[in-house]
Amino acid sequence: MPAPRLMDQPSTLTVRAVVTAYLRNVARQVSDGDMSEHHGLNLRRWIFDWLDFVDGEKLVVDCRQYDLTACLTARPGWKSKYTISNYTSAVIGAFRWAADEEIIDHPPYRPLKKLKGAVYGTRRPATKHEYLTLIRCGSRPLRHMLIFLWRTGARTSEARALKWEHIVWGDTPHIRLPKHK
Repeated sequence: MPAPRLMDQPSTLTVRAVVTAYLRNVARQVSDGDMSEHHGLNLRRWIFDWLDFVDGEKLVVDCRQYDLTACLTARPGWKSKYTISNYTSAVIGAFRWAADEEIIDHPPYRPLKKLKGAVYGTRRPATKHEYLTLIRCGSRPLRHMLIFLWRTGARTSEARALKWEHIVWGDTPHIRLPKHK
């Protein structure tokens, strides 16, 4: 018998109920190794900050896009587009997850128009001077990682995903990643 869904009574579902279910899922993903502990802690921090701003007993059907905009407006010290993007992604992600799991009909929040494109714009590569400064002043593991990235052209996510079984030790040793861009 399938587990009962919270959507059976959508008019009485609170923000706190959705967030609690989402954070249980995040904890499960962290314990299963599907999500890093650091990312899970960041999600919890953003979500709990959101709950402090929005009344947790507010019904999901009463949530409006204005809630998210008002929450960000109440934090004039947040200047970084990346901080704002991470915060909104955590809040929106919780409700998107709930909609995907059929806990709610549809997510009440969507990405803010003023942040679209501006946050994820192209970044410039490090200059040779910046690279050499990091090599000179950085820790030994950082230097090794930077040299590896510089010489191979790999992305940081590809370097982090590298495992011993991806190294081919034949006549010409090389790395073969199963997932890459």
